[in-house]
Amino acid sequence: MRRIHLLLVLVCIVFVAVFLTLFFQVSSLRREQQASGEKLFAEIESQNDSLGTLKHAILSLGQENNTLRQALNLPEKHYDFFGAEGVSDAEGEPAEGIEKQEDQTPFYRAVDALLAHDTEMERAAFLSAMLENSSDKAFLSTAGISVQREGRESLLFSYASIPLATFHLLDTGYRLNQAESDERLLAGNNEELGKDSPSLPKKVLSLLASKAKEVETKRQSFAAAQSDLRRLYGDGRATALRRERALRFSSITQDSRQASFDVTTWDGILLFSLKVRYGSEDILVGETQFREFDGAAEHFLKLLTDADNRRQTERATDAGKQQVLRLARDEAFRAYLDIHGLRLKDEPRDENDYFYFDFIDEKGSRAGSLAVQKMAGEIYLMDRDDVVVGSVRRFGVQEPKLGTASSMELPDDAVLSQMGKISPEGKTILLCGTHENNADTIIIAHISPEKATLIAIPRDIWWKKRKINSYFRIYGPKRFAQIVGEMTGLTIDDYIVVDMYAFIDVINILGGIEVTLEQPLIDPTYRIRENGEWTTLHYPAGTHLLDGVAALRVARSRHTSDDFDRAQRQQLVIEGIKKRFDQLGAGEVKTVYELLQSLASYVDTSFSPFELARLYLENRHIAIENGGGVSTDNVLLATYSNLLATGKREDEVDEHFDKGAWILIPRENNWKLIPWYVNKLIEGDKS
Repeated sequence: MRRIHLLLVLVCIVFVAVFLTLFFQVSSLRREQQASGEKLFAEIESQNDSLGTLKHAILSLGQENNTLRQALNLPEKHYDFFGAEGVSDAEGEPAEGIEKQEDQTPFYRAVDALLAHDTEMERAAFLSAMLENSSDKAFLSTAGISVQREGRESLLFSYASIPLATFHLLDTGYRLNQAESDERLLAGNNEELGKDSPSLPKKVLSLLASKAKEVETKRQSFAAAQSDLRRLYGDGRATALRRERALRFSSITQDSRQASFDVTTWDGILLFSLKVRYGSEDILVGETQFREFDGAAEHFLKLLTDADNRRQTERATDAGKQQVLRLARDEAFRAYLDIHGLRLKDEPRDENDYFYFDFIDEKGSRAGSLAVQKMAGEIYLMDRDDVVVGSVRRFGVQEPKLGTASSMELPDDAVLSQMGKISPEGKTILLCGTHENNADTIIIAHISPEKATLIAIPRDIWWKKRKINSYFRIYGPKRFAQIVGEMTGLTIDDYIVVDMYAFIDVINILGGIEVTLEQPLIDPTYRIRENGEWTTLHYPAGTHLLDGVAALRVARSRHTSDDFDRAQRQQLVIEGIKKRFDQLGAGEVKTVYELLQSLASYVDTSFSPFELARLYLENRHIAIENGGGVSTDNVLLATYSNLLATGKREDEVDEHFDKGAWILIPRENNWKLIPWYVNKLIEGDKS
């Protein structure tokens, strides 16, 4: 029975793999074609930029030469380095000794300009005659519509200084547009404009009269709304509340589009505004609209009653206290304090110029405090004697650590010089986790008959004057695998590139994975939204069932632990995925199919579907081992690119010096150290 079960699993996998083989191959060819096109386009653009720079330099040289000739009282010389623009070589400059022909093109263009000028003047004259049409003038005057010229070929119609429409004279007729939106209202031909006596078409006049009536209706509504606004401004109950709560009303400001006034505290903090707008019958009180005056008045009085009328200093102090209180009650921050044997009291001491929230150690003694300054709300870190250590804001600006934290003894040059290409037994694969075509995670997986060793490669390694991960974006995965192989001394056989969205989809399709954390994961720089509120990324020690998004958070967090811890968590996630894959049975053919569909969209690999299936089946029972990685804990040191380029130390430059990008290089700038240490990790030696 067990053999039948296994046979069914294999048949299902092979069947689906065959079904998707063509899809994978077509997708791969499409990606390669697109990548090649983009590289070719980039190269052409680069060549054009270079040619443009060269042309500019040559022209500048000619100009400078003419300047010199002018200083020597010599006539200016005409340089035509590149020939007439748009003329082929055969029709360009004549050969030396042949008389140059005069260019007659400007005269042809002058005739064209004359004809266009005549047409424009004819239209202007036609429009002027139209403006003098007595019947049109009488009609517009009766409707209260004014008209003015707008350029030589257009008229602007307005009612009570509010633009209605724009009339444009065209070659074949006219077009009437909405004045504000330029949306077409009407269009007609020359016959409608009149020949003997130029006049506006009757339907244009009718539409203008209709628009004027609409404007008048809106003006009346706006005037009524303005009257309601003034009633609210002078309401006796509102005036009494304003005095009682020590609030201020600004003067009413108004124009043809809006009228409003603001309610502020005594020291000028805006609380809310009241507004009425042209074209709307509503009164806006704060953020709420009202059609009826009574509803607006009731809400206005409520906002005045509930208004926070504290001064700026009081608000700042309370905001600082609330920030510390939220921190004291935050689960992640409490867990972080617990690791260090501390807790933060949520009841402050009120002494002198501060409210003190005390840190209490395991002995019950005060270890320090977070102190909120009463006048400005600034939060300071105090020691156990209430002496200022520094503003908390200062600790938020933290420069990356330079140098190395390693005490590892390095091999001598004789050992390193004997190293050639690393050729360990087994298969070496490059694994990349990407987002928006950036290689965020780089892992070397070495598969031997006994185990699969994962080795993390930092993306900030400065290889040949570039960060190593930038080569992925420039050259794509195939060449990137070769470059990583050059740096590490390995022969990388294949690559698998997984987009972060595939990572999420695969885990969700699997129904989640189990990950066991030996230490709590707390990352204050990784803010997440849970149940509608922003909080700190925090997972306590223990076993967690993670969906795709949660697993990605665990794998990507890097700010409160070193690269080794991050690589270890990524290994745990990979092990969780592998374990869940191993649990798939013959009854979960649909799950396998959904997984392959997701991988087809988000995975780029040098393997064919058959090879991927065989790789998995042949190695599904071997152990996954965290080999660690190269980092500042072993053979790397941290610096900045411009410090490296200039050979200067950080203490040798001033604050205005551009230090460049934060980068990682081998200690003593000896690039043989990386292959040497990678070889040790593959052999299982992390010392």
